[in-house]
Amino acid sequence: MKILSSIISEFLQSLELAFKDKFILFIFLGTIVIALLMLLFFSILERKRKKRFKELSKTLNWSYTPMPEKDFINSLGNFNLFARGLPRRAENILTGVWNNIPLTVFYYSYFCWIRESGGWTLGIVAFSYLDKQLPSFFIMPKSYSRIIGDFLGLKPIYPCFSFNLNPNFSGNFAVKGTSEDEIRKTLTPKILDYLEQRRGINIEVSGNRIIIYYLSWWFVPKTKPEEIKNFIQEVTIIIKLFNEIKC
Repeated sequence: MKILSSIISEFLQSLELAFKDKFILFIFLGTIVIALLMLLFFSILERKRKKRFKELSKTLNWSYTPMPEKDFINSLGNFNLFARGLPRRAENILTGVWNNIPLTVFYYSYFCWIRESGGWTLGIVAFSYLDKQLPSFFIMPKSYSRIIGDFLGLKPIYPCFSFNLNPNFSGNFAVKGTSEDEIRKTLTPKILDYLEQRRGINIEVSGNRIIIYYLSWWFVPKTKPEEIKNFIQEVTIIIKLFNEIKC
C-alpha cells in the first residue's frame, strides 16, 4: 500500500512540474476522471444489453452470439450502411424465425467525422431475404436541413424521389436509387402508407436482400426486450409487404 501511495505521489509531483498552473492540472485530472467514469458507465450498459439479448434469445428460442466472426458484415451484402465510417462494429446477434420469416437482428455502430452522417452512430439492424429480386434502393428519414430545404424550395445535392400521392411519406423520407421507374412500381401505396407512420426507420434493398434499421447518435435505440420484439414484428410486416409485390 505504501509503495502504491508513493508511486501516486511521485506521479502527481511530476504532473505539477509539467503543469505549473494548478488550475490546468485540475482540469487535466478532471478530464481523465470523467473519461474513466464514462468508460465504466458504457461498459455497464453494454453488459446489461448483452444480458437482455441473451435472455430474449431464450424467450424467442433464437440463437445468440455476443460477437460475430470477422466477415459477418461482408456476408450480408452490399449495403450503404455498412460502408459508412470507421471503425464499424456489429454485436449481440440474434438469429431465428418470426412469422415464417428468417431474421438476423443485431446492434451496429460506426464513427464518422461528418456530423450529418452521425459522429458516433449506434443502431439496431434486421437482415433478411425477400421472395423476389427487387431494384436496389435506399429509404431514409430526411434530415432537418433537408426538410427546411424542401420548405424553402431548395434542390437537394443528391436527388431523391417524391411521391405526390403520399405527401406525408415524401415529407418525412428520402428515397434514392438508380432505377426510378422500377422503384416507384416497387413502393406501392400500401407500403408507403405503412412506412409514413414509422418515423426514423431506414430500409435498404439490394436484389433479394433487405436490411431495416433505426439509428441514433450516442445512445443505442430499442434496448428493452419489448422494444426489440416490437421491432422484430415491425420488420416482418414490412418484409411481407415487399413479398406481396407482383413483379
